[in-house]
Amino acid sequence: MQKHGTQQTKEEEEHLILRSEIQSFNDATEHNRTILGVPDKKVDLKSMPTPLRWFAYCVGTLFVLMAIGMLVQYLNG
Repeated sequence: MQKHGTQQTKEEEEHLILRSEIQSFNDATEHNRTILGVPDKKVDLKSMPTPLRWFAYCVGTLFVLMAIGMLVQYLNG
């Protein structure tokens, strides 16, 4: 690819391909994705290191158990 007579780097080409694949909903999401660095893909837990993956599973389980406990308290109270 050519850009004003100079060759683009591999990183610039990948960035352009990524931007063309993912369309922003509006200007705010575009700003969050490009300037603030908000991720636009879901996290793949299988690609994480094992301790971090187990931590994520434990936090998720605790969240669900606390939500169930709050629901039970609400229904009994």
